[in-house]
Amino acid sequence: MKAIVFELPRPEDLEEGRLDRILSDLHEALAELPRDRVRRVLSYRGRPGLLLQLANEELAPACARVRSLLQNERIEYVEHLYYGVPRSMFIPAGGISAEPETKLSPVRRRRMVRRCLQAGHAFCRLDLFSDAQSQFQKAHTLDPNCAEAVYGLGLVEAWEGHDETAERLLRRAIALDPQKAAYFLALGRLLYRCSHLEAAEEAARRAIALDPTDPSCFDALGWICLDLGRTEKALAAFREALDLSPSLSSALSGMGAALFAEGRLKESTAFLEQALLEDPDYLMARLQLGWCRFHTGDSEQAEEDFLQVLYGPVHDLREPAAFGLGRLYLQRGSLDLAIENLQRCAGSWGQARWFLGEALFQAGRLPEAEVEMLRALELDPGLQEEVETRLVLCCLHQGRLDEAQALVCKALENQGVQAPLLELLAAIHGSRGEWSQARQVLEEACRLEPDSAPACFQLGWVEENLDEPGRASESYQRALRLDPEFSEAALNLGWLFFDEGRLGEAAVLFESALQQKPQDGELLYALGRVLWSEGRFERAIARFEMALAQQPERADTRAWLGAALCSAGRAEEGRKELRQALREGPDEETALFIQHQLRQRSPRPTHSEAVGVRLRKKAQRLPSAS
Repeated sequence: MKAIVFELPRPEDLEEGRLDRILSDLHEALAELPRDRVRRVLSYRGRPGLLLQLANEELAPACARVRSLLQNERIEYVEHLYYGVPRSMFIPAGGISAEPETKLSPVRRRRMVRRCLQAGHAFCRLDLFSDAQSQFQKAHTLDPNCAEAVYGLGLVEAWEGHDETAERLLRRAIALDPQKAAYFLALGRLLYRCSHLEAAEEAARRAIALDPTDPSCFDALGWICLDLGRTEKALAAFREALDLSPSLSSALSGMGAALFAEGRLKESTAFLEQALLEDPDYLMARLQLGWCRFHTGDSEQAEEDFLQVLYGPVHDLREPAAFGLGRLYLQRGSLDLAIENLQRCAGSWGQARWFLGEALFQAGRLPEAEVEMLRALELDPGLQEEVETRLVLCCLHQGRLDEAQALVCKALENQGVQAPLLELLAAIHGSRGEWSQARQVLEEACRLEPDSAPACFQLGWVEENLDEPGRASESYQRALRLDPEFSEAALNLGWLFFDEGRLGEAAVLFESALQQKPQDGELLYALGRVLWSEGRFERAIARFEMALAQQPERADTRAWLGAALCSAGRAEEGRKELRQALREGPDEETALFIQHQLRQRSPRPTHSEAVGVRLRKKAQRLPSAS
């Protein structure tokens, strides 16, 4: 004899009273059948259902009537076919022909509890947590003192994000059976997720004491210690876990994270790569490996790692991955991509807001940058020094000098007298043309930090504006001795040599700086000027063209390209460039130079004495807030 169970929705999934009405209609439709063969039951998933246990010739028409009625009512149902009697399902639920409640023997009760627990854990492994909860609840109903049932309910509540309820249930399970390491481990993981690190550590250590052979307990302790800043203890815990289970991907990833925290990037990378060999889908290890590669300069592989995490299935890791991509694109100078990714993860994360503000600042979107930096400061007061410095630069670049000076004075009060802040104050004085005050401030900055290349550079820039080229040259040279890759110092010192006619020395400085920044339009323009002055017109033309490709809006670069073409005997091309430069609306000095060149009937081998040696404004480097 076959049996079919029509599994129906739960009462709470339907309108109030509708399930009872439908079951009553089904009973009326099957009234001619023996009442002991049509019964209301609970399915193995704990849902209400109707059992038909009939001979084959009676079963088919009865099932057809049930299907027709349920379809007309638009009720979703599931059919379960059994050969024989599905004994575990006959838990009376009231209604149609409910069996009278029978008292369960202790043996049968224990057997049913065990089956419910097994089913609950199986559903958990399949991520069917609603069904798991139903099974654990049945077990708890059958035996209210069953610690494992309470533990299972706690696991389900934790998965659903009900942390307070989950903690209460797990502590209840521990009270019922304080000798189970798994209960303490689950509680420790829950407390770790809730950032209750001290309590989480205590729970993890209790779990280890109860079961020192379980690698998961040591792994959990390692992650907790890592978040507490106890790197050595974290490393020791992860080593214990790996001694017990060398292929445990979480412990391998934890070793990588702890070594990364100590700055041991090569060793960290090796452990993280091993974790991914054990589990290629372990996105936490993939994210950490991306950071290792980011800090070791392997930006292409880091980008690939971050993208895999960003578009992976673990939602909680998407914001950290977007943050990593934002940092990477900001470092590359891809500002639009940096802003797009940092906006994805900004939210209530102060660091993300800060880097978003930095990207907006570099993109020239200063009002937006100010807003983001102020939000970053609200979310993370530890960013005060960085934010105050950057806000000064925002005000300075927008010409709000009084506001910038007030911010610098406030920062000096909060942080004490520091060379970077004095450099900012000097830049404000310079923007007002107060060069003497700027020099006094920078001399104090150099006294505080004699090894500060930016302070020496700024002092040279101020001395140039005070018309003291000799002292400016000394300051620039000191900046280059402190930082040989300081391209702005090389550029300004090269221009001083150029003004003095020391073309060879200027060319050496410009070419050296170009090795650091081969696409820098200012350096390409400067080297083109030297080559033109030396009569090497074709090479000068090449440099001017490269500079113009980097800075197409610079009319003066186009003007000197035209002059170089004329000097190289390509007068028609040269005059075309000169006229185009004039149409672009150059400044007055450049316009005079262009008009002078256009009036010449034949190419000149050198620049005209009537034209200033240098038309380009000197480079000014404001102190970095990074």
